[in-house]
Amino acid sequence: MTRHERLALVGIVALALALRLGGLAWGVPNGIHLKSYHPDEWSTVDTALRMVVSGEHNPRFFNYPSLTIYLVYGFLKLVSLILAPSGDSLGLWYVLARLVTVALGTAGVALVFGLGRRLVSPRFGLAAAGCLAVLPLAVVNSHFATVDVPLTTWCALALWAAVELAGPGASRRWLWIGAVACGLAAGTKYNGVLVLLPLLLGLWLGRRPAVEAVAAVGLAALVFVATSPFVFIDPQAWAQIRFELIEHPRASNLFVGVGPGWWFHLRDNLPTAAGTLLALAATVGLARLARRREAWPLLLWAALCLLAMGRTKELFIRYWLPLLPVLALAAAEAVRAAPQRWRAAVLLALLLGPGLRSRALVAMMAGDDARDRAAAWCAANIPGGESVGEIERTWFWSVPLRPNNSGHPVPGPADGSRWDLRSDPDAWPADPPRWLAVNETKRLERYHAEPQRWAALTRDYERVVSFANRATILPGWRETGLGRRQHDWLYLLPSIDIYRRR
Repeated sequence: MTRHERLALVGIVALALALRLGGLAWGVPNGIHLKSYHPDEWSTVDTALRMVVSGEHNPRFFNYPSLTIYLVYGFLKLVSLILAPSGDSLGLWYVLARLVTVALGTAGVALVFGLGRRLVSPRFGLAAAGCLAVLPLAVVNSHFATVDVPLTTWCALALWAAVELAGPGASRRWLWIGAVACGLAAGTKYNGVLVLLPLLLGLWLGRRPAVEAVAAVGLAALVFVATSPFVFIDPQAWAQIRFELIEHPRASNLFVGVGPGWWFHLRDNLPTAAGTLLALAATVGLARLARRREAWPLLLWAALCLLAMGRTKELFIRYWLPLLPVLALAAAEAVRAAPQRWRAAVLLALLLGPGLRSRALVAMMAGDDARDRAAAWCAANIPGGESVGEIERTWFWSVPLRPNNSGHPVPGPADGSRWDLRSDPDAWPADPPRWLAVNETKRLERYHAEPQRWAALTRDYERVVSFANRATILPGWRETGLGRRQHDWLYLLPSIDIYRRR
C-alpha cells in the first residue's frame, strides 16, 4: 500500500466510525419510557445487565445464540467496576452496550477493505470499504445492540478466509481464521452457520486436502459450543430455538399484503438498504465477479442469503445485512468496469446518495424522537384522567403514555398512567375514548386489509396534531415512514397522530 492509500483507509474507517457514533443515544430508555424503541435490544442489553447484577452466566434467552450477549456482558462488567448499574442510568447502559456494535460494525468496514485488496487491489478494497462505510442499512443498524451487525462482521471475516483459501498457496492460518469466524457467526445467529459453505467451497477451489474441511467444521462447532454453551445445558433452550427458527417465521403476519416476498425485498428493501443506483451497480458487479474463480465463495454466499430470505414470511430489511459486504465488493467491481478516467466520478455517484441519506438519518437520530415529542404534547394538552385509546398496549411503537412500554403488564408504578388508557380498539365503540394516540405504521400493519374498519373506528374523531421522524437529505428530499411496510426500518421513522373525539 502507498502512503496515500493508507491515509484513505484511515479516513474511510474514521468516517464509518463517526456515522456509527452519531445519534447513538436514539430511543434509549429515559424518564418517559423504560424500554428501548428498538425491541430486539431488550433481549441483549437487559439480559446482559441481569447477568452483571446477579453474577449468573446463563443468559436464559436462546432465540439467538449467546455470543453477542456475552460480548455486551463482558464490556458492561468492566464498566460496572467503575459505575454501578441502576434504573436511573439505564439509558447510559444501553449506549454503552451499543458501543460493542459500533466497534464491530466499524471493524467490518476494515475487513471489507482487506477482502477487496486480496481479491483485486488496495484501491479496489478502498472503494468497497467506502461503500460499506456509508450504506444506510449498515450505518443505522450499527446503532443498536442487536445481533445483525456482529453477524455481518464475522461473515465478512469468514468470506475473506474463503477467498484466500480459494487461491493457490494460501497459508493454513486462513483455515483456522475462517473456521473460527464461522463458529462466531453461528454463535451470533443460528443461520450464521451457512457461511461455513463458502469456506468449504474455498477449500475445494484451492484443492486443499479433505482433512482440512473436516478440521474447519470441527473447529467451527467447537467455537459455537464455547460461545453458546447453555444452548446445550439449559433444558428450556430448544423450545426457544424451535419457536425462533420454525414457529415464528411460519406464523408471522407482519407483511401480509405486500406482494411476493422476493419482489418486496428487491423493490423496497434493497433500494432502502443501499440506494437504487448502488444496488444496480452491484448487480452488474456480481456478474463480473462470477468470472473470477476466487470470488465464487462470495457468489455462493449471496445465493445462500437470498435463498434464506425467501424461505420465510418475515421480510425484514435487516436480513440484507450479511449480504452487504458482498454488495459493496460488487459495487467496487462495477466501478472498476468503467474507463480509468471515469472511475472516481462513478464511485462518487454511487456513494453520494447513500452517504447523504446516512448523514441525514444520523442527524435525525440525534434529535428527539416523535414518540417522545407526542408524549410531551399529551402531558401538556390532555388533562389527567381523560381516556386515551391505543391500538395495542403501550409498546415500543406507541406514544409512551405509561413508562412501561414493553407491551406486557408489570407490577409497580411503571405500569401506571395519568390517563385512562384503552388498549383494545374492538372495545372503543362501546365506550369511545376521548383521545386516540396512534402510530401510523402500526395502524397500517393492523388495518391494511380492512381500511373500512379503521374508518368506522375513527369516524367521530378529528386529527389534532401529528409528529413524525423525518430525515432531511436535501431540500425537497426527505425520508419518512409514511405509507411504508418495511417493519424494522420503521422503528426509527414513526409517524404519530393524535385524534380528539368531536
